Amino acid sequence: TIMTVLDVSRDELTAARKAGTTLAELAKQQGVEVSVLIDALVTDAEKHIAEHVADGTLTQEQADERLAEIEQRITDRVNGVEPAEGERPD
Repeated sequence: TIMTVLDVSRDELTAARKAGTTLAELAKQQGVEVSVLIDALVTDAEKHIAEHVADGTLTQEQADERLAEIEQRITDRVNGVEPAEGERPD
């Protein structure tokens, strides 16, 4: 999703991340609104969570917990904010 929205290759994305560029900075460099990237990532995450509920690997309660925090977690990730110690990584 990230590569598609930002129109970058895996190598370009990897190089930018290794150089310390946040996804928000990369989006701006590519002329993409940060909110567009966040929305795409949230939609993708929601789809994956729904798939896990459908296949029984997550309960609806677990899915609801993840969905309640997903937009903030993704926004933090895009902006380079690391999860607090003990939090589940994305």
